[in-house]
Amino acid sequence: ARKTGVAEAKGRYIGFVDADDRIEPNMYECLIKEAMEHDADVVSCSYYLDGDNSKRVVKATEKKTIINTEESLEEFYKGLLAEGFDWLNSRNITPSVCNKIFRKSLLSKIYKKIDDRVLWDEDTITVLSTVLESKCVVLIPEILYHYRINNSSVSHRLNRDVIKNYVYVFDELERISKEHGGVLDKQISFFSLTAARTALEVGFGVESGKQYIFPFGEIAPKSKVVVYGAGQVGKCYYRQLRSTNYASKLYLTDSNSRSWGGHVISPDEALNKDFDVVLIAVENENTVNMIKASIIEKGIPDNKIFWQKPIILEDTYTFCKIKKN
Repeated sequence: ARKTGVAEAKGRYIGFVDADDRIEPNMYECLIKEAMEHDADVVSCSYYLDGDNSKRVVKATEKKTIINTEESLEEFYKGLLAEGFDWLNSRNITPSVCNKIFRKSLLSKIYKKIDDRVLWDEDTITVLSTVLESKCVVLIPEILYHYRINNSSVSHRLNRDVIKNYVYVFDELERISKEHGGVLDKQISFFSLTAARTALEVGFGVESGKQYIFPFGEIAPKSKVVVYGAGQVGKCYYRQLRSTNYASKLYLTDSNSRSWGGHVISPDEALNKDFDVVLIAVENENTVNMIKASIIEKGIPDNKIFWQKPIILEDTYTFCKIKKN
């Protein structure tokens, strides 16, 4: 469908919006402005991952970045595929086509080469191919696209065809790397971790992900605990405390509580509860310092605030329920 659309399109740039997603009204105005100003081949913005009770930002960049010199492009190419777990944040460019615009003449040439049998990670192949052929790539921090997480979509149903799919994906990756002097050779092995997880999840219903271990040795049993941070760290801590009944009272809070919804309450509400300790559940120390300062400003004493670098238990797998097609 995308190939047909690109073949029929008359414009200089191409954008893609999935049917169940939405965009900010000024998204294409912003992207086209950057494309025209810098004569860019690809322009990418940040986007939201919208779940039923959560919203997460996937950043394209912290500040506007223009990659248009031989040296900057060569450096950019070194991080085009995921290295390890954090595939959303460890790439130099997000793998989705939906938060980008592409020069039509370049995309048309790319699409003629991509194997039609690639269904999962087709976006990755498209983005890689186009970037490696580009003379200018622009990344902007503005959050302009809303990707809706749809658990009933094709990618969330059991389908053994995904196993065969990744044979074609790796054939494409090897072809692309060979055409560009082996630039992806070392990165392909890291990407295999991402591919393996998708194949296990979609093919067999086995999920994997980064898990964080609650600091049981640092917080006394039956304490009344406020977990501050509803991201992956906070959710892991919260689940462990609930499943073990380790805390006598438990609250989960986040400064963006309205975005998370569900059982996540606002900091003002949480810090007015009866609690023994506020456990800051984030990885980044700069964020920790900002959160701690905001808590102290509300009159909470320093000795009731606790943080330690989260302990990561990687490559853990859980058997999950996925609807059969």
